[in-house]
Amino acid sequence: MALLMLSNLHPDTTEDQVREFLGRYGFPPPDEIERQEGDGTRPSMTLTFRTVDTAALQQFRSEEYTSELQSHSFISY
Repeated sequence: MALLMLSNLHPDTTEDQVREFLGRYGFPPPDEIERQEGDGTRPSMTLTFRTVDTAALQQFRSEEYTSELQSHSFISY
């Protein structure tokens, strides 16, 4: 199992947009997405991949993709 956190998202970013965006870059679909609102200005989402290990998920991480999603960081753990 692997987790991916997308942080500092635009407040209007939807789960469907995240799925579509990650799918364009070869990510498998997440099994679960949990949104963390924080103070509401720049929320984050934690994606759970039950059939992907952390090492495999690391192959997909790249800062060059973040600006397109209006996000500033991919953090996997």
